[in-house]
Amino acid sequence: MCVLDCSELVESLLDTMHQCGSDFTNTFRGLSRMRLSDRNVDDVKSYLLEQCASLDELYNVYQPHMPPQCVVVFYMCALTMVEPWLRHWSY
Repeated sequence: MCVLDCSELVESLLDTMHQCGSDFTNTFRGLSRMRLSDRNVDDVKSYLLEQCASLDELYNVYQPHMPPQCVVVFYMCALTMVEPWLRHWSY
């Protein structure tokens, strides 16, 4: 049986919540519903899954918010910074 250290368990939970777009407050509220003596965790699991963001919500959150013109400007700035470095280190 694999037993996780508490810090690993907490880090794993927080990482999973972040990846799923879970509402942190409601997730911890859901976990507080579960008692150590409970053997049936299906209700808590269902509640926790309801707190996750839908695929559409995650898609909208991770869409680029920068106009394409800004990306071009950043790209041009990066090129101007790299060119002197390349000239300096080229043989």
